[in-house]
Amino acid sequence: MISPAQPNPSSNPTPAELQLIVARLQDFLATYLKEGRHLGIQMSPKQLLAVVDQALLQMETGQRSGPADQTAEAFFWDGCCEALLQEQQGLYEKTKDAEGHANYAPVGDAVWIVCLKALRDATVKLAK
Repeated sequence: MISPAQPNPSSNPTPAELQLIVARLQDFLATYLKEGRHLGIQMSPKQLLAVVDQALLQMETGQRSGPADQTAEAFFWDGCCEALLQEQQGLYEKTKDAEGHANYAPVGDAVWIVCLKALRDATVKLAK
C-alpha cells in the first residue's frame, strides 16, 4: 500500500543543490528572454531583477499585482514572472512516507522561496 508522502519541513537545498537550481532557473530565464527578443522585446538586468522580486513578493504574500500597464512589454514581463513561478512544479525534494519509504514530491513553498532568493542574489550581480 502506498502512503501519502510527508514533506520534510526542515529540508533546504544544500549549497551545491541550490547552485544547480539557480543555474536551471537562469537557463529558463535566458530562454524566455531569447523568445522576447524574437518579439522585439528587450529586458535589462534591472527589469529582470524586478521580475524576480515580483515572483518573491507573490510567494511571500500570496498577492498578485499583474502588469503595471497595458504595453506588450508589461504583459511579457508579467508572463515571465508567472512562468518563473510555475518552475516550482518541476523541482522535487526527497520525502518519507509513514513507513519511512523515500519518495519525491514537489518542493514546498519555503524551499522555493529560498531558491528564488538565491536567484535574486545572482541576478543582483548582473544588474550592477
